[in-house]
Amino acid sequence: KKISSAISEGINNKIKRLKRMAYGYKDADYFRLKIHQHCGLLNPRRYPQ
Repeated sequence: KKISSAISEGINNKIKRLKRMAYGYKDADYFRLKIHQHCGLLNPRRYPQ
């Protein structure tokens, strides 16, 4: 059975693109939050406004 790495490659591409756009972020935690938000891994219902 052949295994595809398309999902991980897609997420890696999104992270690299976000990294280029986010040049100058000084806070690593904020950058990690933006990665989760951009990749759809952040559940907005957990963080009430």
